[in-house]
Amino acid sequence: MIGAGGHGGWDTYVSEARALVNVIEQELAVLGGMGSGGRDEKEVDVVRAEVEDLLDALDKLNKGMDADTLSHGERMQLERFEILHLDNKTELERTMKSVTARHKRERLLTDIHSSIQEYSTTQQLLEEEAEDIERAMRRVTDIYQEASASHAALLHNNTILSRISSRTRELAANVPVIHHVLNKIHQRTNRDQLILSSVVAFCLFVIWVFY
Repeated sequence: MIGAGGHGGWDTYVSEARALVNVIEQELAVLGGMGSGGRDEKEVDVVRAEVEDLLDALDKLNKGMDADTLSHGERMQLERFEILHLDNKTELERTMKSVTARHKRERLLTDIHSSIQEYSTTQQLLEEEAEDIERAMRRVTDIYQEASASHAALLHNNTILSRISSRTRELAANVPVIHHVLNKIHQRTNRDQLILSSVVAFCLFVIWVFY
């Protein structure tokens, strides 16, 4: 224990104790502003450790004074610094709880924001996919309608050709001249096809032999 040792020893103690209390309170104010605005938790841990070291220094300084050698007024001052040590220690615990809670809230809000963004992106992709499917369905419907129209036109043309063919056969059966003309046309068509086939076959044979 260190006694007052005259005004010099006591004044030194008071000066150091006041300086420690001032720095502790400043660091606590800084610590209280953390936990928000993207402050890293490692920074919080650094400041917390500094405050704890300062509190330990103040506690050792207080315990180093011999209360029996102090006057009544000096003992009252010592008790005041001891109370300030306990109060600031309690304030550190309260501040750390508050900072930790703010960090948790910020992480939760960040997670919620990320989830909302992910949901919005997924929703947008689903809407785009639905639009693509709808466009594809419209194209399929258009193609089906065009195919139906073409099929109807082919059926109509086939009906007309069937009627023409039927009437032609009727005319050919009733009018021998027409029948004879049709036979001539058919024979000439067959002959032209035979000649064309012979020419193509001859050309292929020549190419195969000479080349």
